[in-house]
Amino acid sequence: MPQIQYKDFGQLSWEDYMVYNNLPLHPFWSLVEKHVDFSFADKLCAPLYSPRGQRPIAPSIKLKIHLIQRYYGLSDRETEMRIIGDLFLKRFLGLPVTCMSFDHSTIALDRSRMGSDLFHACHHYILAQALAKGIWGNQGDRWLVDAFHTFAPVSIPNAHGLILQAIGRMVRHLKRHHPRLHDLLERDLDISRVLRPLPKGVGRKEQLLAFSRLVAHAYALLAWFENEEVAAIFRAWDDADERQKSLELKALLTRILAENTKPASQVQGKDDDPPESGRPSSEIAYVERTDKPQDRIVNAHAPDIRRGAKSKKLTFVGDKVETLVSAETGLILSAEPMAGNASDGQKMAEMVRDVMEHHGVCPREVVADGAYGYPKYRRQMEELGVRLTAPVPVPHNAAGPLQERFRYDSRQDVVICPEGHRSVGKFYNPRMRGHQYRFDKAACTGCPVRSLCTTSRSERSFFISDHYDMMQQAKRYNQSEAGQAALSLRPRIERVHNALKNHHGLKHPRSKSRERFRTEVILTVMVVNIKTILKRVGEKVGSIIRHASRVRTRMAPVCP
Repeated sequence: MPQIQYKDFGQLSWEDYMVYNNLPLHPFWSLVEKHVDFSFADKLCAPLYSPRGQRPIAPSIKLKIHLIQRYYGLSDRETEMRIIGDLFLKRFLGLPVTCMSFDHSTIALDRSRMGSDLFHACHHYILAQALAKGIWGNQGDRWLVDAFHTFAPVSIPNAHGLILQAIGRMVRHLKRHHPRLHDLLERDLDISRVLRPLPKGVGRKEQLLAFSRLVAHAYALLAWFENEEVAAIFRAWDDADERQKSLELKALLTRILAENTKPASQVQGKDDDPPESGRPSSEIAYVERTDKPQDRIVNAHAPDIRRGAKSKKLTFVGDKVETLVSAETGLILSAEPMAGNASDGQKMAEMVRDVMEHHGVCPREVVADGAYGYPKYRRQMEELGVRLTAPVPVPHNAAGPLQERFRYDSRQDVVICPEGHRSVGKFYNPRMRGHQYRFDKAACTGCPVRSLCTTSRSERSFFISDHYDMMQQAKRYNQSEAGQAALSLRPRIERVHNALKNHHGLKHPRSKSRERFRTEVILTVMVVNIKTILKRVGEKVGSIIRHASRVRTRMAPVCP
C-alpha cells in the first residue's frame, strides 16, 4: 500500500517561532505535548485515506482536536473558533499563527469516518504509553468496575406523538431520497394530512378517535409498500444504502405500533360504550396499550435510547456507561455504553478480557458493588482466571433476622432451621435456578420464633441456589481481612465517574445514537486518562496568570 502524504501547513515562519517562544508554557497542553505521543494515529488511520487527490489533515492533528473539544466541552463550531483564536492550542497542534483554513465540518466528518472502534484503538495506544512509563500494570493492582447513568437529549412523547415521529421519518426519507415514491405516496394516501399534530384542548373522545385514525393510517402506510406498483419501484431503487434505510424505518414503525397499540376488540366492554368510560366505541378501531413492554422505544429519532431506573425512586431516559478503573492509579482501563434498562455487569467480562489481551496485565481481583455479585458474573470472571469481589446478593426469600442462621447440609441434602427442624421436601425453581426447600407446616405453626423467621401464613421455605457453594465461599472471603480491604477501595471509582459525568459532560451527552455516544465516551476517557498520566508523572508548569502587585495607594489629603 502506498504511503499516505498528509497535508503540510508549511514550515513555521520566523514570526511563528518568535510568538511561540515568547508564549509561556501552558499548564496542561504543554505537558500533554511533552509526555504523550500522538504520532501513532497517522499510521493507525492510514487505511481510511487514499494516496490520490487532495492531501488530508494528519490524523494525529485531528485526534488532538477531538481531545481539545472534549476537554473544553465544545461544539464543532465552537472548537473551530477556539483553535483560530487560541495561540496555546495552535502551538499544541503545530499550526502557524496565521492559519485560518480549519473548518468545523472536518471535525464531524473525521469523527464519523473513524468510528468508535478506531478511537477505542487510540485509547489503548495511550494506555500502552502509560504502561511503558510504569504508571500502571502492577500485578497486585485491583480493578474497580461500576456503571453510571446519563440523560439523553431527547423528548419523551406519548404514544400518539411517537407514532407521528415514526411516520414522519419514513415520509421525509422518501421525500429526500426518492421523490417519485413520495409523489405516489401523496397521491394514494394524502400523507401530509396525517402528519398534522392534534390540536390542544380537544376532548377525550376526539383524542381516542384521532389516535385510532392515526394507527389505521400507519398500517395503511406499511401496506402501501406492498402494493405491486410501489414494490416494483422500490426494488429498482439504485441507492442500496438508502433502500436499506427505508426498510429499517419500516421495521421501526412496525415495532412502535406493536409496542403501543392494540385492536379495540381486545378491550373488554360493549361496543356501544362511550369513550369517556375508558372503553372503545364502535368508531374506534385501535387503542393505546396499557401493558407496554419494558424494552420499548421511547423516541423514534433515537431508537437506541431506553428508560431505565437507577433505584426505585430515580428513573432516567438515556444510556448507562460501565467503566473499569485501576484502583491504584485511577486510570480508566475501559468504558462501554449500554442501554439504560440493561443490568449492571453486562460489559464487565468483555472489558476485563479486552484489557488483558491488549496489554498482558492481569489484576489481583476485580471489585464491584452488589449488582455484580450474582453467580453468572462470578462464573464469567472465573473463566478469565480473575477473582470477582462483590457483596453477595440477599436471597429472594430472605425474611427476618434469622436468615443467616439457616444451615444447608449438602450430604443429606436438607436445610436445618435455627430451631433444629429439618426440611421435609424440595422442588426446583427454574426461574431462580435453584431448589426451594420446604419445612413442615406443623413445626412452623408452633415455633416460638415464627414471627422473626417468616411472614408466610403457611410453612417456611428456604431457597438454595445451584451456585450455593460458590456464593458461600464468596461470602467468607468478603468477611475476611483481604476481602474487607478490597471492598473498601470500591468508592474510589466514584471520583472517576464525577470527572466523566460532571467535569466533561457525559451526564448530559450530545449524541443520541449508541455508536456516536460510544465515540463520545472513549474520547472523554482519553482526556481523563491524559490528566491522570500528567498527575502521576508529577511535573507541573507554573501559573501563567500575572497577578498585579499589591501597592499601597496614597490617599488624597483631606481638607480640614
